[in-house]
Amino acid sequence: MLYQIIFPGTPPSMRTRSRGFEPKVEVKEHNNGWITWSTTSNGKTITNHFQLGSEFYEDTGDGKKRKVVYFWDNDQLVSVFKDWDGTGAPLTISRWMDGHNVVAVSRVVL
Repeated sequence: MLYQIIFPGTPPSMRTRSRGFEPKVEVKEHNNGWITWSTTSNGKTITNHFQLGSEFYEDTGDGKKRKVVYFWDNDQLVSVFKDWDGTGAPLTISRWMDGHNVVAVSRVVL
């Protein structure tokens, strides 16, 4: 599965990390709006378990934890980070399936 990030509005730090990024992504939706999201890349697996609409600290895989809220917007899983980089820059990422690929579009509102 190819995980593709569309670059307009994407912070430079994410652009570098996302090039050639082809992890195994597994998303499971459980009862009552709980989601388990696992990403395996370069032999490392990061798993986050969260409830839709509730803020939690997400393990980003680079040793950091960031506050985020996930929710469904039609067929897109959307994540909203109020402070992505520690400077107050908000980041929104929308993800959806395109065949067997996950497409992600990120945008920063300054």
